[in-house]
Amino acid sequence: MTTISAAGVVANTPAANAADAAGDVGLTVTGLTASDTVLVAGSVVGGTSGAIGNAVGGDAINAATAVNGGSDVLNLLFTAASSVTGGLGQDDNGGGNDAGGDGLAADTIENINISTASATADVTFREGGSADQGIATASAGESVRVGANATITLDGAGDVDLGTVVSAAGTSADDLTIDGSAMTGILTVATGAGNDTIKGGSKADSLHGSTGTDTITTGGGADTINFITTGSASDSDVAAIDVITDFTAGAGGDKIAVFSDTVGGTAVSLTYEVITDANQTLINADTSLLAAVTQAFTQLGGATEATAFDYGGKSYIAAGGTSGTYATGDNLVIEVTGLDTTILHSDNFV
Repeated sequence: MTTISAAGVVANTPAANAADAAGDVGLTVTGLTASDTVLVAGSVVGGTSGAIGNAVGGDAINAATAVNGGSDVLNLLFTAASSVTGGLGQDDNGGGNDAGGDGLAADTIENINISTASATADVTFREGGSADQGIATASAGESVRVGANATITLDGAGDVDLGTVVSAAGTSADDLTIDGSAMTGILTVATGAGNDTIKGGSKADSLHGSTGTDTITTGGGADTINFITTGSASDSDVAAIDVITDFTAGAGGDKIAVFSDTVGGTAVSLTYEVITDANQTLINADTSLLAAVTQAFTQLGGATEATAFDYGGKSYIAAGGTSGTYATGDNLVIEVTGLDTTILHSDNFV
């Protein structure tokens, strides 16, 4: 067993703040096998890069297995409250190549198991930022980076905020699985552009699949499922529609939060409008989902309204839009398994 016990913040800075000097890694763990467990008992922070040249921040935790295979395993057990944060990237020469470090860099590992030892062992993963004199090309790191098509399995009573999870080398299009079904703490997570599977636990989780055809199972608790309605990362493509498998409608149930650009910004306050019988009749007569969605959007007066409708034996929620008309990249369309549209109302929207 590999044991790491960081009593406080581990913040490494290069001894010589030289040009092109990347920030040090806060914690490097190599040679892991499936039987190893890394115990983390405090916060870990990547080092700040050198301030001149093209320098990136250090990763907080950088993990690699003894042999790189197709089903590598990383076991992380957090025994105390921890912040796992990438280091700051700096670049005073204006080149824009000062990306922050990753929170967890495990881009050759396909199976990551994250456990919390108690209800007070809350964990937050965050990417490092950048300080590049305002250069637009500067970028942050990743909160959590894992192997291609990886699975992250979580358990324990502590809250875990994974931030945004992407796969190897920052690629967002792989199909990831985030399984928090064994958690009794709160799970917060977003994924990238792949066809991802996300499962919440027993508490009020915050889940976001982003683009791709994602399948989201909320689990117990009054969960919030986050979506984006505009831009290239919108959750609006009928050809790649997200599915919520167990949405609880009605007062005290789950909620849908819609953001106009990025999760973390200001949510759009939505009012629920019941689909009219006449409109549902027209939807029933449509010969494609796209036609049904387009018809449903005529029910809406603009970006602050949502509605729900049935088509082809399935239930859907539609929201957003600037004029009540459907357009990919400007709306929200999701499928909700077993949705009782008769009790859905404004309380189910943030």
